[in-house]
Amino acid sequence: MKQKQRMFTSGERSAAIRNSYLILPFSGVWTWLTGNDIAQRPPLWRSSSIESTAWALLWTLAGSTMTTLACFSSLSFPLRTVLYAIGVLFAASGARYVVATIIHMAYTDTCLKAG
Repeated sequence: MKQKQRMFTSGERSAAIRNSYLILPFSGVWTWLTGNDIAQRPPLWRSSSIESTAWALLWTLAGSTMTTLACFSSLSFPLRTVLYAIGVLFAASGARYVVATIIHMAYTDTCLKAG
């Protein structure tokens, strides 16, 4: 007799995947890379939206500084290429968070206060 498989929601599936990271070394890094923490793990600290936005702006500024240095410095070409790539990662990740914050604030201000 065939047993019917239970369908998982996407939240349950991703939680199961995150819980499987516990056996890996540096599980905190793996959960940070996915953007979701392991369920029932107490947070290290509580941050405000102002702190998160400040960090995002700092990352954007650091990335922009690194890419500018890579373009206009007299370092060797391989070193400038690595510096440029790291700078782009910093700038893009910081800008991505800033844009997401702006969209979130616009949505909550427009949609939630309208009703």
